[in-house]
Amino acid sequence: MPQVPLREYRGTGKITSDAGTQTICEFVLNQFPTGNQILMCTTSDPSAWSLIKENERKPPLKCSFEGLLAQSLARVAVDQIYLNRTTVSVERNSGETYRFEFYPWAPVRIEHEQMPNRLQVEYRFGLTNFLFIGTQYVTKANGRFPGRIPLNVRGHDFCLESLEWYNDLTRRLAEGRSVEVTAHLMTTAPVADKGLIMEICEDLCVLLSFATCNWVTPLYEDRFLDNRLVTTTLLPAKTLPYNHADLVIDAREGNELKEYLETTYPDYFQAKNALGMNMVVEYYVHSKLANILELKYLIGAIGMECLASYLSDYFKSKNKAADLRTFRSSLEELFQDISMPHQRSELNFIDIRNKIVHTGRFPPDIDPIDEYQNFVNLYDRTVLTILGYRGRPYLNATKRYAKEPIP
Repeated sequence: MPQVPLREYRGTGKITSDAGTQTICEFVLNQFPTGNQILMCTTSDPSAWSLIKENERKPPLKCSFEGLLAQSLARVAVDQIYLNRTTVSVERNSGETYRFEFYPWAPVRIEHEQMPNRLQVEYRFGLTNFLFIGTQYVTKANGRFPGRIPLNVRGHDFCLESLEWYNDLTRRLAEGRSVEVTAHLMTTAPVADKGLIMEICEDLCVLLSFATCNWVTPLYEDRFLDNRLVTTTLLPAKTLPYNHADLVIDAREGNELKEYLETTYPDYFQAKNALGMNMVVEYYVHSKLANILELKYLIGAIGMECLASYLSDYFKSKNKAADLRTFRSSLEELFQDISMPHQRSELNFIDIRNKIVHTGRFPPDIDPIDEYQNFVNLYDRTVLTILGYRGRPYLNATKRYAKEPIP
């Protein structure tokens, strides 16, 4: 069944290859809920043949694109597109028609109006697979429900707003393990702050991905002035199917989610560079989404090794000596540094990881599900302790996700 585009744009434009060939075309640009984008260009311009020959010499053909939308005459531009497929058709009395399918490999900018940097605009990011129950009510076409959470991050006021009621979204996504834009992240700031606002959005998405065990990512950024759409950016995005099974932070409690984001953001901002926390979280989510238990375990172990790989520079920056000779000793040094209570037996996941690597299966004398849940709990506590969340509630995987404070 063909996937319905999330957004579609049509107009006329110009393809420019790296070699300088320029081809006038009609285009259709689609963005899909999966994050995929396809730029279809149709032309009878004879210069199109040069694009085909350039692609034969050095595939895939790299180009840039600019154009105008048919209805609004908004400017469309993308700095990097790659040719995926070409078809040529010949019809009687009309010559050759070339159809090029390109994949955008950079943000697609759609500009309805030029905005001076000093102007205040509303930023609105479309986030995938983020489901929550808010602290404030919103009214949508499908009813009124608690779907908004106000936040203050790095001195900026933000708002998370669900597009539908939590139960409706959960039912639909859980049935199909699909990907959808389910929420908006919104704020008001000058155009000049666009880089900062994008950085905060990306940081919050990592924190939300860890909290909900789903990969939350922005697919688009819209900017509004006086409720008038002035620019859109379609963002290159990696998406993952919805996971209904787990939570680390109870996203059904808006106040807890708000506390989690506002509490952990300052420490995450430091840890993403000092300890590679963005990658540590990404491996965690991949582990949660994998279907084979051995694979889930190995991906999670890679995430912990990623964390350990940063410890040499981490301890040097603190002028601390540390025993980093082994994976086990490295984690013990980290746990001591962040004062995280743990049992030495919890690091036996390293031995289990080794067994799986060499035999392809869990050791016969352990319960694989229990061991995976124990490992997940260690991972949860490690990340949340690094992020300064001790003493606040999380869902303990080893106790059927009972809510209790981080020790």
